[in-house]
Amino acid sequence: MTNSRLPKTSAMYEEKWYLPNSTFSKVSVPKKPMLLPPQIYKSLKNVYFAKKMLVMNCWRTSEHNTNPAHMLMGMGNMFVYGKSDVNVSSHQSPNNGPAFDLLLAHQCSVINGWPWGEYVHDLFWRKAVREGTIHPSHGNASMFLPFSTGNLSKDDTVVCGEDVYFAPRWTAMYLANNNIKAIEAWENLIEEELPMGTHPEEAMSVREGVVNHTLPCNLRSLRIAVFQRNEGSALRSFQNIDKVRTLAKEYTSREVPIITVNSTTPPGRQAALFQSFDILITPHGSHLSNMIFNKRKSVFIEVACVYYDAAPAMNGKSFAKSWINSYGHKPYNNPELVQNMNKCVGKDLDTCNQSLRLKFIQSDMVVDTTILRANLIQAVSIFCDPAV
Repeated sequence: MTNSRLPKTSAMYEEKWYLPNSTFSKVSVPKKPMLLPPQIYKSLKNVYFAKKMLVMNCWRTSEHNTNPAHMLMGMGNMFVYGKSDVNVSSHQSPNNGPAFDLLLAHQCSVINGWPWGEYVHDLFWRKAVREGTIHPSHGNASMFLPFSTGNLSKDDTVVCGEDVYFAPRWTAMYLANNNIKAIEAWENLIEEELPMGTHPEEAMSVREGVVNHTLPCNLRSLRIAVFQRNEGSALRSFQNIDKVRTLAKEYTSREVPIITVNSTTPPGRQAALFQSFDILITPHGSHLSNMIFNKRKSVFIEVACVYYDAAPAMNGKSFAKSWINSYGHKPYNNPELVQNMNKCVGKDLDTCNQSLRLKFIQSDMVVDTTILRANLIQAVSIFCDPAV
């Protein structure tokens, strides 16, 4: 993204520093604001000014950390806070006056060269323009400030705004607080766009893979898939994946495919793939951010050794038909973790801290088929219940 359309300030210094009052934000001024002496301020080379600015935070995301979940936690606000949207909180909408000059993505990775990030940002951006959040003549006035250690000699970008709004921090939520009106607006948008970004011949095959959810459950075989990660520092592989597939086949006459996506998978295909199953058996991971394309059609079974991160399940309540957390599976080839299983079964951080839980969540695992069978029975029941 370029910031060439943003006016750069001349070096200046004032005795009084303040942040304009905002009725939109629960978030206070940063805990450690830095007031610079005139001589340092005058030496800064990247100082920008915006008349009206919305600040969104992706939470500690560095420049090359292309994490879809963290991007959505921050930039989902761009989609939600349009003029015609419902009030998603007790805070007054900032869009009662002129459109924003700048959407500042604080602690967010730069999305250039990241197809999934560019794809979703484009969907958010066009909706923001249509709703009047951003004026069309401003071009692409998004600015990204990735998380860093805060070395002034390297991180000398300063952004000033006459009217500044901080989007409320809805911890781990993808579209602000996942208000039902925002979810419905998002589903309408992706219905129009899918499979955006694919080649014409690919688009047809992608469409054919999307499940027809209009037929009664008892008139067709369930489509059950198993997700296997093939990219990242922790693959969280199911070491007995053949047994997992054999078990899943007991609940359908169809084949149970192993599916995957990674950073090279076209985003339109990722979106369609996450509409191509009724039940998904999957490890924890950022690939689950693709639930935003599911349109509340499928049941997800998230398999892990122990509890670690509730974010996928929290968002799954809004984007999936249902979400089942499956815990108690054995870490593979790791005696230390196996020895600590009992104290980490629950959610008590006093007996099992987050650093130890992280080791569990990063581990390959041997899926306990007895536990998974109970999960599958529950998933089939939920999926086939017309009231759900």
